[in-house]
Formats: sequence, C-alpha cells, structure tokens
Amino acid sequence: MEKQDEHDHDHHDLDHASSLIERSFQSKIPELPINMVAEILGWLPVSSLPRCMLVCKEWCSLVREKYFISVHLARATPLSPHDEANPILDENYNVIDSLSGLLLRLALRTRKLHICNPVTRRIVYLPYPNLDSFHPLDQNNATFYRVSVLNLGTHECKVIFGYHTLHRPGVVESASQVLSVGRDDNWRPLSLSPLFSTEPPGIGKILKKYVLRHQGDLLFVKLVRNGRQDWDLKVVSFNIWRESFGEYAFPRDIFSDLSQNTHLFLWDNKVAVSKIIDDSLHVLVLERYYKGFRWSNSTRVVPLRFLSEETYTKKKLVPVKATSCDIWFKFEENIEFCYNVEMEIIKLIRPLQPSNRPPYEYRPSLVKLEGMTLEGVISKENN
Repeated sequence: MEKQDEHDHDHHDLDHASSLIERSFQSKIPELPINMVAEILGWLPVSSLPRCMLVCKEWCSLVREKYFISVHLARATPLSPHDEANPILDENYNVIDSLSGLLLRLALRTRKLHICNPVTRRIVYLPYPNLDSFHPLDQNNATFYRVSVLNLGTHECKVIFGYHTLHRPGVVESASQVLSVGRDDNWRPLSLSPLFSTEPPGIGKILKKYVLRHQGDLLFVKLVRNGRQDWDLKVVSFNIWRESFGEYAFPRDIFSDLSQNTHLFLWDNKVAVSKIIDDSLHVLVLERYYKGFRWSNSTRVVPLRFLSEETYTKKKLVPVKATSCDIWFKFEENIEFCYNVEMEIIKLIRPLQPSNRPPYEYRPSLVKLEGMTLEGVISKENN
C-alpha cells in the first residue's frame, strides 16, 4: 500500500514537473505570426499536414485554404514512377489523367469512372459518357483524346472526352463530351471541330501541327498549305471554362517563307514560332492577353555564335524547348545541346535522350473537388 502511495506521489510529481516545463517553454518562445507558420507548413510533406491540422483551429483553417494548397502543390516533388508508393502504379486501375494531386481513373473490376485524391482518400464518381454519340465515327481510324483541367483558385474541374477522324484533307469529323465535375449530372455534347479542321473546310492541307494545353485553354497550332506558294500559320484556341473559341493568325510580314525551316516549340511554356535567319534565331511568341492571346509586339532575335564555327549546320538544327536563359536544340537525330542565351555559349552536349518519360506525373496534394467524400463512405453507398 505504501509502495502504491509512493508510486502515485511520484507520478503526480512527474505530471507537475512536465506542466511546469511546458509552461516555461511556451513563455520563452513567442507565438509565430500566421504567415510564418504558413511558410513553414508549406515545405512539409503532404503526409504531415493532417497532423498539423490537429494543433489548433487556426492551423486547420490555414491548411484547408485553397491558396495554401496551391502553394504547397507547386513545391511538392513528383513521386518517382518507380516508387511503390506511387498510386499511378496501382494495377487495379487504368489511369486516364493526372492533375494537381488528383487521378482520373477507371476501376478495372467495377468499371467505375472516378476522380480521387490518394492522399486524403476522397473520391467522386463520374457518370459514364454517352457512347452513342461516338458510334457514327470510324473508331478504328479515329484518335481518342481527353482533357482534364482544374482551377486551383476555386477547385472547379472539367473533363472532356472525344474522338476525331480525318475523312479527306481539311475535313474532320469529331465527337466530344464535357462534364463539370460535381455540377453536371450527365455529360454534355461539345463540338471541337474548329480545332482540327482547316478553314474553309476541304481547302488546304495541315503539314505541321502542335497541340498544347495551357492552363484553361487548349491550343492547336496549324501550319497549312493552301496552294503551291500560299502558306498560313494559325493558332486556334478553345477556352475550356467558357467553352469558346479564338483564332490567331501568324503575321505574314514576320517571315517571308513559312514553308522552309519553320519550327514550333515551347518558350517558357508558350507557343513559339521560329526561323534561323543568317546566324540568329528569330522567334515570335504567343502571349496571354486579357481573355485570349496575342502575338508578341516584336520578334526576339537570339545570336547563335556557335554557327560561325561550322560544327552545326542550320538545315539540321531544330529548337525543341526554351526558357528565358537556355535554348535546347536537336542536331540531326543523335545529338542535343543546351545553348545559354546570356553567355552565348553551348554549356551542355549529350546524346539525344530517348522519350521514355512516364505518361503521367503524380504530385501529392490536399486538393478536394466539389462532391468528394471519403472513399469508404462512397463505396458503401454505391454497393
């Protein structure tokens, strides 16, 4: 009995000492400003954030803010395609798209189409597209496409499924459907024919094309030959949120001849049209403007000093991507190199890298769509 009393007394002393230490610790460390807390939490792995939400109501509200989620997502490191924890490798699902920490998937056993967040285990099931609208197309010779977009400011999400097939030069038959996730009960028909056809229909031939998804826009760049000497370069855009088209013709007075050595690539994730004239790369960029786009006011001229050495010939030189500092070129079919614009030197040469990037990239996030519920709850309701 005395030993029990001694044990209780010691336990009380330990609790009292722990309480004193905690109060002393709190009194010596001032409370951090919320913006400093946000900066610290923004660098933590996403798996640690749910525990941080339990600290206090203020931290919980902070982590749930859409702005914090978007900042944290931008800092997140993509999971390796060889990492066993990568949900893209789950053999029970066919991954259709990956966007901002969410996966658009088809469950192979139940054939249920859904968008899920593997980190939070939240899921929203989607209705199946109306397959009857695709039946008139020759699907054996058609190209399937899907577009998924997410507005990180509002967490609105749209998905587009469709096919298009070329009947004869300039004439395209297509069928598409769109779904606003959490808002539409069924898929809606959508016509995207202007993206794939020439204008007027049946006239001209698309010789080069480049498809780019730029935030909420789908851009289709077309180099069209309308005759032996008549060439046009056009960009047709489709804004997915407004479901509206725009067209931006390349200025004819920039390059005298579009038929020879005209290259399309991305400059800082923007459509760029380029041509090597003399010993310089001349580039015109399609920039964001108000609710659409416009071509830049002037042509950027980048001197290519290495051309004077005659190691690389213009005709076999192709720009493939660029940033404000560096331009990557492909030479023939076996070499690529990086040219620094500011120092005007080649800073890296290597064998052409095989295109073996995984089709999808996964970045863990806390993004939550309208209509999402815990996976266990929704699965019971659907069984």
